Amino acid sequence: MTKDPIGLAGGDTNLYRYCGNDPVNCVDPRGTDSIYISAGGAIGTRYQNTAGVTEAYSGVIVGYENGSIYAGGISGAGMGTNIAGITAGVGPSIGYIWGSVDSASGRGSSDTLVLGPVGFSVLRDVAQSPIGFSVGLGGEGMGAAAYSTDTFTNINTFDYNTGTGEFSGTCR
Repeated sequence: MTKDPIGLAGGDTNLYRYCGNDPVNCVDPRGTDSIYISAGGAIGTRYQNTAGVTEAYSGVIVGYENGSIYAGGISGAGMGTNIAGITAGVGPSIGYIWGSVDSASGRGSSDTLVLGPVGFSVLRDVAQSPIGFSVGLGGEGMGAAAYSTDTFTNINTFDYNTGTGEFSGTCR
């Protein structure tokens, strides 16, 4: 049996009571994993010396953090001027956040590669540290492009253990 990988930040002085008080049968090596499913779209192109890309998404997020299971909504948008290629489309995406759900809330950025209908994005927090990734089928657009966007994400969660809700992502 190991201690909670996030230590006292898990909100409990008993460092062996993470993962729903069942660290033997539960796996969450970082203590803060989240998965989300969203639908969205992106459009962008470079024409002569003018470039731009815009993306938006909305969906659901579920995860385990600080000894609690939570679920909620995730939505966001991004804009950027750094694009090579052309992309446009709408569709679903699935993502994984390996840090605290709070690290994905608010300002951040993403770097995206689109090949045909498949897009892959690396998600970054405001300090530009990688915090997760997403894979989409049209959700990052369709075409052939590589782009970066500045993003803003809102996450609303409901903690099933405590019965409380939380809103993350207020502009800082």
